[in-house]
Amino acid sequence: MSSRRRHWLASIVIGGTSQAAIVHVPGDHATIQDAIDAAGTGDVVVVHPGVYQETLSISVKGVTIRSIDPGDSVIVATTVVDGSGLGSVVTFAATDSTTMVSGLTLTGGSGTPCCLDGGTCGGGIYCGAGASPRLDRCVVRDNSTVGPRSEGAGVYCIESSSPTFVDCTITGNEIVVGGEGEGYGGGVYCNDSDPVFVACEISENMVPEQYPRFGVGGGLHCVASSPVLEFCTVAGNEAAVGGGMAFQGAGGARIENCIIRDNRSTHESAAAEGWNSGEVFRNCVIAYNSAGWGGAYGCQGGTLTHCILWGNEPAQVSPWISASLSYCDVEGGWNGKGNIDADPLFRTRLGFDLLLASGSPCIDAGDPAREDGVFDGHPRWPGWYSNGARADMGAYGGPRNAGWLGRD
Repeated sequence: MSSRRRHWLASIVIGGTSQAAIVHVPGDHATIQDAIDAAGTGDVVVVHPGVYQETLSISVKGVTIRSIDPGDSVIVATTVVDGSGLGSVVTFAATDSTTMVSGLTLTGGSGTPCCLDGGTCGGGIYCGAGASPRLDRCVVRDNSTVGPRSEGAGVYCIESSSPTFVDCTITGNEIVVGGEGEGYGGGVYCNDSDPVFVACEISENMVPEQYPRFGVGGGLHCVASSPVLEFCTVAGNEAAVGGGMAFQGAGGARIENCIIRDNRSTHESAAAEGWNSGEVFRNCVIAYNSAGWGGAYGCQGGTLTHCILWGNEPAQVSPWISASLSYCDVEGGWNGKGNIDADPLFRTRLGFDLLLASGSPCIDAGDPAREDGVFDGHPRWPGWYSNGARADMGAYGGPRNAGWLGRD
């Protein structure tokens, strides 16, 4: 007798109230998709370690699909859904935030046909119109999209979809184009959608240059969208333009307490590119990115506050853009209220990168009206590290800096 059947009988014996079923793959169902097809609202599909060569379609609200322990990185790495080049690994349709995928590795996807010229989109994850699932502690790696035009090798979001990603890693995804093709969003592509990324890593994704067309947005590319990134690291991505990220059209991205580092562009804007899209960067570190020309930051009309721009090549900010910078540390200097030009004294400690060493000029250098959420008034703060309530510059400063510690 299946686990789901036992739960159904138990609910009758107890008195007719329905109970959520917990089903196991492969114990109760041979495939994950079989388990999803049998699931109803409130049910939990528990996937045991193994490599499942299939693609998944999820349209059930209120269902959870998870590994046996999403908090164990070894379990996550060994609980693999491999699309085997047969399409998008996971496709979401008509789901909301009550639909959750947790603790799985999604790989080997090739995307869903989405363009008139035969290109594919969403190699790892495809979020269709209005789909807004939640993904926790998932790894989306080594997926691709192909064709003359392709988008979102890792994640693809369209038509008012608003997925939420928490503590996920999106890495090693690549757009493959041929001839005079074009690609957008190696890690993530969103159009008319508002994805949220919290404590995520978007790294080592790639959109190649295909002359005379450009590859745009190595880490992510958003069009007419309002994405939110908080406590995220965007690193080691590559594209012709916007190696880390790129924004286009009205929307207004919010990037807060993030690290954007070591991204590469063969042309311009290694860290971020924008075309009057209203991006706001707050308490971010933009460091060690490299572009063929111009600056690491190239968002026309964007706003940066309490950020550190340091060690980027050939410049920190593209000289031809109009951007508002205040209370920022900019190597080489930049006009604006509260801006400084001083070595931030980065250090790495306890697994946190680009921290401010004791005595950094970026400590207590933010807007006097703005305070850090955690500072040396905390009872567990080390006495040798002076850091007052006034907001710091950089990723670990500001009212919400405790988010890096897993608590807001």
